[in-house]
Amino acid sequence: MIEEEIVKTALLGTDRYQPNLQFDFSDIMQKIEAKAADKESRFLQQTATYFMVKAASIPLSDVAVEDLETHDSEKYISESTQKILQSALNEDNQVLLQYCFYLFQKRKEIITPYLVPDILEKYASANQRQEILPLCGFIGKEILKFRGEEIQATNSVESDVEVASFAQIKEWITQTRKNSPSSIWEKEEEKKQSAFEEILNNEKPDRRAELLELLQINLSKSDKTFLLPQLKTKSKTVKTVVIRLLMQIENSPVQEDFKTLLNELISIEIRKQLLGLKKTTAIVIQENHTLTAAQKAYGLDEISNVKGVSDGIYQLAQCIEVMPLSLVAQTINLPEADIIQQLYFDLNNNHLQLAFMENARTFHNNDLIRKIVGTGERLGLAAYLPFQEASDFYKKALKSSFGNNNRDNFYLLFNWLWNLEGYPQLDTELSMSILSQLKSNPYTIEGRNYYQLGLYLPKEIKPWLTQEINRPLGDNEGNFYQLHIQQTLKAIEDKALLNQ
Repeated sequence: MIEEEIVKTALLGTDRYQPNLQFDFSDIMQKIEAKAADKESRFLQQTATYFMVKAASIPLSDVAVEDLETHDSEKYISESTQKILQSALNEDNQVLLQYCFYLFQKRKEIITPYLVPDILEKYASANQRQEILPLCGFIGKEILKFRGEEIQATNSVESDVEVASFAQIKEWITQTRKNSPSSIWEKEEEKKQSAFEEILNNEKPDRRAELLELLQINLSKSDKTFLLPQLKTKSKTVKTVVIRLLMQIENSPVQEDFKTLLNELISIEIRKQLLGLKKTTAIVIQENHTLTAAQKAYGLDEISNVKGVSDGIYQLAQCIEVMPLSLVAQTINLPEADIIQQLYFDLNNNHLQLAFMENARTFHNNDLIRKIVGTGERLGLAAYLPFQEASDFYKKALKSSFGNNNRDNFYLLFNWLWNLEGYPQLDTELSMSILSQLKSNPYTIEGRNYYQLGLYLPKEIKPWLTQEINRPLGDNEGNFYQLHIQQTLKAIEDKALLNQ
């Protein structure tokens, strides 16, 4: 360590000890040595240089940019991209910075060395560094090593869970479940628990639930033995996640218990119509049902606390929230389509409908989502559909609500858009609908979101934006819109440059 060399030399003196003060990323120390008048002068200059570099963590004026070591194996961002990244840093444009990082990661590109110190200075927290460091290449690691700020590697989580960040833990669980699912439960000989179980025991309930949800990846019968003890938790949130996981494991005690409960709550009647020429299957709900102690142990509530909702419907809603619809259909021997029609649409009970919506989100039941959203209601569910399908639903919703005072659909659209992964491009029709709605309601989104919007829009929108920007200014709302769509246009242009 350089600091140890400095202390040793200061104690012994330059006549008795000559330190080796060198940087791995620059030859500035060698240059000082060549120019120094004597040993003491060299030591003092090199020591001062070391502490200046450590304090600033940027290349000094004496260190030319080309002296920062590069590696043939590293693919650096282009010169045009460097300029945009530098501009984003100077302007503190977080939206553009995140888009740049997304592109660099996707294209496996490394940030040019001279920009790395500024990037590391800006993203200083452990979680931020975890995301940014791989983009900073050799120089990024050297700078952090120099400053004593190296980050614990993700693959070390299993051996030292106490120093791992929550993001590292989640990544470790995800990769383990993808590559070797059952190994998540393996434990060392001298330990009573696996690293994963140790982590769970040290986390708060909300985080524990979040980590358990990752076990959905390659869930299998081998998980049953380890999941069952988690049902003893006092946290209802954690218990619900565990129940949902065990519900998907065939013949698990949880699955069998809930199938029994469902058959107690529901019976099927065959009804004749048209003088007996037509028969229909009707679902009948046991409105008054008493839960057993074993059923209550799952955290189920027996008495309804919702006005107008019977105890039976209230209990059924709790079942629907945690049981895959395919399992419900199998249990009562009815097609899913019939269950959806009778219990969601025909019964038209808002509390039970909310349970179906939760079911659709939790188990990614796209058929159920399409049926619900297709009615023109509950548009927020469209966010769980594939991108193009969701786009079509939002496009239709904007057309039907255009010009009215109900902005709910518009807010739902932006909530969907800002949470999309990969910055997919909207088609021209939906883009124009969004911009037209914003023209009428410009304060629907914040000023900075106008730039963010541009990252999703096609270049074909540019002529229309240019025309809007150049028209005479109007009222305050119009002025706000005109000023901010300039940022939308800039984002489209920045995106085009970055993707050349």
